[in-house]
Amino acid sequence: MRDPEGSAPRLLVVVARDRRDLYEYFQHGLEGFEEIKVVLDRRIAPPGIPSGGTPDPDLRKRQDMSDELQQRGFAMIHLW
Repeated sequence: MRDPEGSAPRLLVVVARDRRDLYEYFQHGLEGFEEIKVVLDRRIAPPGIPSGGTPDPDLRKRQDMSDELQQRGFAMIHLW
């Protein structure tokens, strides 16, 4: 996940798809911070349902993020 300048972001701000206003707010407000990347949620599967037939070991983390997106409209993920 490198930006065009080549430095890797350290923080990912995931914004709920239905909160375009929040996405634009973060994009504008965090412009210039190379260590932060703002993206819209691109997941397709409904929360709690893994894609494919095998159980997803990260299901709990994904559900936590889904809850956060639903409640706050965004989630922040540290990328160390």
